[in-house]
Amino acid sequence: MMTYPCLKSVLVNFDPNLRIELSLRCPSLRSINQSTPLEIETLSVNFSGLIINSHKYYLQIVEINTNDVYIKSGELHGKKLPHQLRPFTNCSPGTYIGFENDTDSIEWATSSKDRKEAVAYLYERVLGNRNIPIKVSKLDINSNTVYLEGLRNLKLSVSELELDDYTGRTQLLSSIALYLDPSNFPLKCLRLPKFLMGWEKDGMLNHQVIQTAKLLTINGFPQYIHKISTRIVRVHLDLIKSNWDISFISEKLIKLIDHWLDIGKEVGTRFSFVWSATRMNAARDIWKAIRDKFIFRIRETQRTDDCFEPLKIPSRFYSETWVSIRRGSGYEWICNLEVRSL
Repeated sequence: MMTYPCLKSVLVNFDPNLRIELSLRCPSLRSINQSTPLEIETLSVNFSGLIINSHKYYLQIVEINTNDVYIKSGELHGKKLPHQLRPFTNCSPGTYIGFENDTDSIEWATSSKDRKEAVAYLYERVLGNRNIPIKVSKLDINSNTVYLEGLRNLKLSVSELELDDYTGRTQLLSSIALYLDPSNFPLKCLRLPKFLMGWEKDGMLNHQVIQTAKLLTINGFPQYIHKISTRIVRVHLDLIKSNWDISFISEKLIKLIDHWLDIGKEVGTRFSFVWSATRMNAARDIWKAIRDKFIFRIRETQRTDDCFEPLKIPSRFYSETWVSIRRGSGYEWICNLEVRSL
């Protein structure tokens, strides 16, 4: 027999999914598991369930008729109910919500027809009610505020937070903040969807979670990028899929620089625009378009034809915006816009 302290010291080193499976199989271990710190590499929260380190825990809506039991939606849509969920076979005809994971090793069910209640039940059964925040390296939110309420009995300590495209709505970030440990702020990294139109309309770009993030990463060129006040931003551009030409990117960057020069953007601000290309043509053309636009603002002694030399564009606020091009790893190219003091 292991003592309580010894068991805790062993559990803390177990794979998180193994710990969850053990606590579900052995109720006597549940309280020990919940009082032992839990660390997760990646946690994805969505309207179908949870994904913990690529391991799925998901909902199944089960429809029972007089002849057999069928999966109505979820991972096994349209299939007969597997033997792992046979608790449903004793139920009266109707629609039920069941749960299972992708190893088919743990199964349980509830007769609740309310999806919101079912999601909360799933979250609680898998992650449990813990007094100690769960440490998560990366949290991916692919849901809306209705299903996030299922996290109400949890606290998460998150290094990186990623929000998917359709989650951008009023109160979303405020709802997420309720479940994050106060020590999380400012977030080390926040990843936003590229479609920020609704975010700007709702005033969410001014939300404290976004403004205070140490690093803000965006996939795609957002329409309202000039309204982002976060100091360190990294924008990933897919020039091939988006069908953007170089003149489009150059025009967007010139408008952003103009805006910074007009308002006196805070010293220390750095926006990095990253794309992949086998040749340096795009990088050189973007740099040249910016140079030609601001050529008369750049000091004559600092004018150059070398695209690997930074452009230093002064403002009337005793600062200057540095525009530099450099090659990253592999085929990666980076254009940095950085505000520095004179």
